[in-house]
Amino acid sequence: MQFLSWSFWHEEITGNPETMMWYWVGQLGIGGIVLVGGFLGFTPRVHVTWNGLILAVSQGRRSSKINPESITNCQIIPALRYYREWDRRVERYMTHIPDDVLLIFTESGTTAIAIGINPDAHAVLLTAIHKIEPTEVKALNAV
Repeated sequence: MQFLSWSFWHEEITGNPETMMWYWVGQLGIGGIVLVGGFLGFTPRVHVTWNGLILAVSQGRRSSKINPESITNCQIIPALRYYREWDRRVERYMTHIPDDVLLIFTESGTTAIAIGINPDAHAVLLTAIHKIEPTEVKALNAV
């Protein structure tokens, strides 16, 4: 974009000091936005809702709903173990690399969900799932 604008408006940019300043400020601003966006990126938040009847997990346009009666196993595992053993085999909902990951397995055996939110939220959610009571844990969001 810089070369294109320079080729079309070279005389206007070099002829006026104020225009030249705005041209370079614009170039630095666009470069900064691209740099920050490339390193930080954007990932939608993870929303987990448990109302005792259904476990709903969503991130952006993706979502899963699990009947608690179909859950066969839940466990919290370290992130390193998750990335070594489970990363390609489960449907994952994570916004960043977490310290630990909550794995939820269902009766079908083919469906496993990995949820990467903060460890306190994992513990609350795991306790609620093990109780299978209508205790409401609303919108456990990842940061």
